[in-house]
Amino acid sequence: MKKMAFVMMAAISCYPVLCQAFDAGNISYGFGYGFSRPISGEWGKQYKASSALAVSAEYQVDEGHRLGLEIGYDSGHPHFVVTECKPRVLYFAPFYKEVKELGPFDFYGRIGLGLYDRWTPAYTDSRDGAKYSTSFSDKLGYNGGFGLIYKKQSGLTFGIDLRMHKILRFIGIGNAKVSATNIVTTFRLENMF
Repeated sequence: MKKMAFVMMAAISCYPVLCQAFDAGNISYGFGYGFSRPISGEWGKQYKASSALAVSAEYQVDEGHRLGLEIGYDSGHPHFVVTECKPRVLYFAPFYKEVKELGPFDFYGRIGLGLYDRWTPAYTDSRDGAKYSTSFSDKLGYNGGFGLIYKKQSGLTFGIDLRMHKILRFIGIGNAKVSATNIVTTFRLENMF
């Protein structure tokens, strides 16, 4: 959690410098809301879907290429049996996006690396009454996917984004640390300023 807080503070403090270094007219901001569904492995077998939020800023390098930064949050993935156990995910992920215009639509593919923070609030195991304290851990991960957005003349765009997030050695199950793979579907709003 300390690493994540440090990275977020560094990004916020660098914002004015970045705006001067880049043409602010080529920066767009976005907001997404959707669902993050665990798939594959022990993570996918034992945990349910969570609501997901994401905010992003991206710089248009040229007509079809963009660089950006996204901060996202999964509000809690409940365990199928121990429903009080709900690991949350907060991530900070720079990304590269390639965009192709298709009339009033933009189709894009994107890839990124990220720092993913798992936070599991304290809970009591409903099966045996064992108490577990709050736990945090920072993990590396990556993501990739594609999306389709509709452009309105006002500069506001909306669309849908489908992405896979892979978080390495995310959570302890038994005596092993297992990776988590989530498929995240979000509905997005973006605006060019």
